[in-house]
Amino acid sequence: MMRANTKQAISDSTQALLFTANENPDTFGKLVFGGELNLTERMRVYIFIRATLRGFETQLFHYKSGLLDEEEWQTLQNTIHTTMAYPGAVEVWPELRDVISPELRDLIDKGKSDDA
Repeated sequence: MMRANTKQAISDSTQALLFTANENPDTFGKLVFGGELNLTERMRVYIFIRATLRGFETQLFHYKSGLLDEEEWQTLQNTIHTTMAYPGAVEVWPELRDVISPELRDLIDKGKSDDA
């Protein structure tokens, strides 16, 4: 039952974030595909990525607690690396890397070095 609740909570939080992105399609188009961000757009991207990183931290905790299996964790790692490769995420990453857990930061930095 706990695993089902964990999966539902992850799904709910992801849907809420995606709903936010859908309300600002121009900004989030730039996040994913690139383009110059004005100050307001940069703020939206910063907040969106910070919230996304908090979600990733929670999912990492769930994995380490045994609430996500290995296959789910592998899929999540792919999602983390894909998300953090978006041009907008790359732009705000230097400002965010010290406000998340060292373990998630190392995972992201490793993915960036693997992509280089």
